[in-house]
Amino acid sequence: MIGVEQGITPSGLVYLFGEQFVEPAKAFGEELLYSGVKVKARELAEMLYAAALVALEADGIVRLELAARKRLLGLAKAQTVAVAVLGRANPGGLEGSILACLSPNPTGNDVPDLLFRHLGRDMDDPWAHITQLVKRDLASRGFLQEERTQRSGLGSLLGDKVTLRAVPERITPLATQAGQVRSLLHSFRSQRAEVATQLWKDLRAGFQRRVEKQEIETD
Repeated sequence: MIGVEQGITPSGLVYLFGEQFVEPAKAFGEELLYSGVKVKARELAEMLYAAALVALEADGIVRLELAARKRLLGLAKAQTVAVAVLGRANPGGLEGSILACLSPNPTGNDVPDLLFRHLGRDMDDPWAHITQLVKRDLASRGFLQEERTQRSGLGSLLGDKVTLRAVPERITPLATQAGQVRSLLHSFRSQRAEVATQLWKDLRAGFQRRVEKQEIETD
């Protein structure tokens, strides 16, 4: 797998060099810790997940294939990308957690269902949840570093304030591997355009299904 010799995963490389994979944000967005560039947060999370899946396929661990599933009580069919398990591996990071969430039932591994199960619960910002998973993994591998600041006053009840910062001396040598991930994704999109288009549709649908629904109060 790309980055394995450097102790990093493809999804980790996408985060660290995110400005090479995702468009910059004009206002709100995710500020990347290494470059300081602000990128579109939702697109970043979708790219992290897509890169993890495509890398797992490139290593022969899974196969991404189009499938037709019954919808609307079986009255209609919809196209989706299904994840077929081909082998066993323990790459760690987002890639490893995806593998851990795959169902023994092949029909349960359509990408929207896989992502829905992986997220685990409804939340305000499921995109940020996936990005945080990748950042925590990068911290555990030493590419990001935690800095703790003691809070004062009532804030001390919340414990130390924890922020992450990039470790440039660990990250800078990874530029070549980031380019390899970029090439891998380009090849996937050009050689398997229909699967790629459906994959991104499925990712958007899977994230959206986990957005917490706001209750409307009525008298």
